[in-house]
Amino acid sequence: MRAGNPYGYGKGSGWDDAAPLRPPFFGLTVVTCENGVVRQSPEGLFVYDKNGRREVPCPPHQGRTGELLELYEAVTLDRPTLLDARWGMATAEVVIGILESSRERRDVMLKYQSQAPAL
Repeated sequence: MRAGNPYGYGKGSGWDDAAPLRPPFFGLTVVTCENGVVRQSPEGLFVYDKNGRREVPCPPHQGRTGELLELYEAVTLDRPTLLDARWGMATAEVVIGILESSRERRDVMLKYQSQAPAL
């Protein structure tokens, strides 16, 4: 994602091709874990734990090119996808859980989470 306002209004409208490429940012998300907290940084993620804050860089990506290529190869070459239906169920559960937690102002326990596949 490049700096500037991609929606075409106000100061800075349009893309600034001279701006550095950065990971997409859709609003601040803070993840509270047992041993620390994680949130976005301009270059990736900030991890806060007993040792202080450290930044984990995340390389930017261009849209959903990788996901579309994986889907294409699964259909045309009969290859399995990296992520399966269980992963999709776990992802949907997280999204619905965030909405439910926000609406009801309470913790929501998740039951469909699974280990990430080995890459």
